[in-house]
Amino acid sequence: MRHPIEIENIDELRLQEGIDDAELREDVHRLRVGDHVRLTFVNAGNPCARETLVVRITSLKGETVRGKLAGQPTRADLAMLRAGSPVIFTRDQIHSIVKRQPTLERMKDEG
Repeated sequence: MRHPIEIENIDELRLQEGIDDAELREDVHRLRVGDHVRLTFVNAGNPCARETLVVRITSLKGETVRGKLAGQPTRADLAMLRAGSPVIFTRDQIHSIVKRQPTLERMKDEG
């Protein structure tokens, strides 16, 4: 039997540990379509089977975010996840934000 894959609520876990990452929450609310974030995926049948993966955002509506996996998991327990798979998650599940790389166009604007 296959177990469902869940996305860890990292904000809740941080608060339980007394960590209040206000800066991350602010950055999360500034996200745009095309940005990349990290989410931690967990196999519900084996909570030790977890991996943090990059997801490209395709839609933002309120607290609901849609995206697509940017890569493959390395853990066999999460092998059902594939690059390009759609993912629906909430802002409080975002582990971290992948920093934007400077583009030639942006560098011209700033220079």
